[in-house]
Amino acid sequence: MPFSITYSSSNNDQLLRSIAGAYFKQQRLSKDLSLIEASKALHLNKGFLSDLEHGNRHFPEGIINQLNSFYSCNFDESISLREDAEKMLTSAYTFLFQKQRAEEINILSEAVSSKKESSYAFLTYTILKLFYHIRVSNDINALTECKLLLDHYCHALSDYEKSVYYSLLALFYKRDISKAKVAHECLSLSYSYCSSNSIVFAMNAFQEIAILGEMNQPALALLACQKVKSILREKSNYKRLSDIDLFESNCLILSGEQEEAQKKLKSILELGNNTLSSNTFSTIQSLSFSYILSEKYEECIQTIEPVLDKLPEDTQWFLPFCLYHLNRFSECIASINTSIKYSTEQNTHFLLAIQYRIADDASNFIHECKQYYSSKLSHSEYDNIPVILHFLLDFAKEKNNPSLQLKIYADLNQYHEKTLTLERSELLQ
Repeated sequence: MPFSITYSSSNNDQLLRSIAGAYFKQQRLSKDLSLIEASKALHLNKGFLSDLEHGNRHFPEGIINQLNSFYSCNFDESISLREDAEKMLTSAYTFLFQKQRAEEINILSEAVSSKKESSYAFLTYTILKLFYHIRVSNDINALTECKLLLDHYCHALSDYEKSVYYSLLALFYKRDISKAKVAHECLSLSYSYCSSNSIVFAMNAFQEIAILGEMNQPALALLACQKVKSILREKSNYKRLSDIDLFESNCLILSGEQEEAQKKLKSILELGNNTLSSNTFSTIQSLSFSYILSEKYEECIQTIEPVLDKLPEDTQWFLPFCLYHLNRFSECIASINTSIKYSTEQNTHFLLAIQYRIADDASNFIHECKQYYSSKLSHSEYDNIPVILHFLLDFAKEKNNPSLQLKIYADLNQYHEKTLTLERSELLQ
């Protein structure tokens, strides 16, 4: 590999005591025994047993065998098992960073089938299982179980393990836009445990761009893009570098720099020779959205029509919206009737709003717009807020409705000030 990996120290006496203590405490808890009950049955002082479980004492000779016998387990004291588990964790995380999906899945699958967790590798394998459930199985219950255990025994993790653990949690939480702040807090924790030249730091910096974008902080995300580019070049990670170009374009879109964003996105498509990959569809989606924001409706239609059936559900309103603004109403209605079959419940509200706008049904138009708008804000999804507000504003101006205009302007101002929320919205009061 083009960079070195530094493993955390596996022979740290205090850390090993903490791991062994955590392991045997978990054995006790799994058997629903209190500290008093276990200490009496083992003929040990309660304080002594508590100290062992918290890593505050060395395990005297024979104690581990006594605990193994009592709990019907078999704690293996071989340090090499922990070293092997650490190497697996580092390899899996490196494959994640390098976007080597097949290799990542293989090593995580091997880890979860391992029977070596009854050892100093106890918590390292728990992180690997969490990793597997985030990236492969998507088993939320199993993931939650791993998280609870790791949170409880966090004191027995090395700094490297903590950095990976919190980085993985950030990866998990950023899937849900409403948890973007939680994801950012996890990143901050991960940063605090890793060095600036590590893979974890580089991956965190990459994740931070998307999280800042989801938090409606495009200017900060744009700055993060510049920082990450140099880090990825140092790590020779050219796969992630191509993703940064797309992230950077999306930040430009959210910052209102449509011409610059469109130039960059078209360049990405040209470099990809218009091959149909998931990255290509994401680029087309972003370019089309930028065209809508800059009112280039013909360009948007020309961009999305050839791949309309390949684009995600949340783009189903793009074509009808453009057709409406070009006064091609019959085509717009036909497009709505097709799109609504595949649309999400959220986007159905917007499609119906366009339909009611054509029919000049003011009451239902406003209702559907507000339903869509409310859903967006409740999920902290800000990307489409300017579109829906300006759509409503055009209507309010046409109908000479100053009260509605004032509410829309108030929300637009909050949007630009980054203070708009569902609770603060004037339009939804």
